[in-house]
Amino acid sequence: MTYFLILGNNPSLSIAEISACLSNNIKKVKKVSEDFLILETKQEIEAKKLQKEMGGIVKIGEIKKEIFLTDFLKDKNLIPDFLEEEINNSSFLKNKIIFGFSFYGFKRKLETKETALIIKQKLKNKGISSRWISCSEKALSTVILKKNKVLEKGLEVCFFQDCQQVFLGKTLTCQPWEEYSQRDFGRPERSIEKGMIPPKLARIMINLGKESLKSCFLDPFCGSGTFVQEAFLMDFKSIIGTDKDEQSIIKAKKNLAWISKRENKSINHISLFRADVRKLSKKIRNQSISLIATEPYLGPLTIKEKGSFYLIKELSSLYEFAFKEFKALVKPQKKVVIIFPVLNTEKKQYFLPILDSLKNMGWQRESLINPVFLENKVIKMNNRSSIIYSRPEQKVLREIFVFKNI
Repeated sequence: MTYFLILGNNPSLSIAEISACLSNNIKKVKKVSEDFLILETKQEIEAKKLQKEMGGIVKIGEIKKEIFLTDFLKDKNLIPDFLEEEINNSSFLKNKIIFGFSFYGFKRKLETKETALIIKQKLKNKGISSRWISCSEKALSTVILKKNKVLEKGLEVCFFQDCQQVFLGKTLTCQPWEEYSQRDFGRPERSIEKGMIPPKLARIMINLGKESLKSCFLDPFCGSGTFVQEAFLMDFKSIIGTDKDEQSIIKAKKNLAWISKRENKSINHISLFRADVRKLSKKIRNQSISLIATEPYLGPLTIKEKGSFYLIKELSSLYEFAFKEFKALVKPQKKVVIIFPVLNTEKKQYFLPILDSLKNMGWQRESLINPVFLENKVIKMNNRSSIIYSRPEQKVLREIFVFKNI
């Protein structure tokens, strides 16, 4: 089977998550771009299940045809015929159909009004009413798809250009943006002043750990509980969240009660309590944790060049203490997925200089991305084997690592 996956805002991170979730099912990578990935799998994937599990994938669909670009551009009946064939093969599409087009890899948006009118007339001749969903961008967003119920009451046809070839595909599922938005902005407690990790990023990082849901998950810097919340929704059987700030634990408990009520699921398997990471091994049984995914304190939101050296020194000490505790808590060969701060000043970027120290403790840096992807220019990885996650003008960047306890 051949599938397309539309990547999120950080393509490298999306591909890292794909590497983690589909590593044993990838047969061949056919195309990697800034926007999408096309690959062949050994076995059929459960698109809706995979979409729900992953945080960095916008859409998942099936590639149906592969044609030359010249044929695609000159044949006016190609798209109508393709869409008509898909409608005929879709038993749930009956009296009224909603349809739309998305183009990826094309230098400009193609004019599709004439094509849409041809399709509408063809459907009308069959006694089927239809509505064409268009937009000013080259591709329909997940917001447009969801609000117009395109995938429930019709279909989205996607076109992918790769040099002189065009792939034609049908979208199977798209990211539930409203659910992520609600989990981020709709929860009762948010700690904006301390910085907040987006639920999508937390979900991606948990997936990078590639750990069984039957394992024990720990976030030792849980804050208001974003990682705990996502681990709960992913159905980890045992979850622990700790933080040295009592108010953060109170907020995390409120948020957890809120999501528990929304999902109508018990939270009896989750433990939240106050604890300093430097003394965590006295609170949690040694070698009981199979996965840590966390964002520790990254420093103040505003950074001055003058104090950057001292701040890096202070943060390095915190992280080294944390990893010493993690060494006692984490089972051998299990992982820590963690964010390091990168101070982005006007003159330079400051990284935590502790990688050799962690190596000496027995922590091995893991590659975030399957080797089959690494030669592609789309992948943005630095010589520290990490991926940077940030927004424009951000002063403290997030550097994402995976470490294995060896």
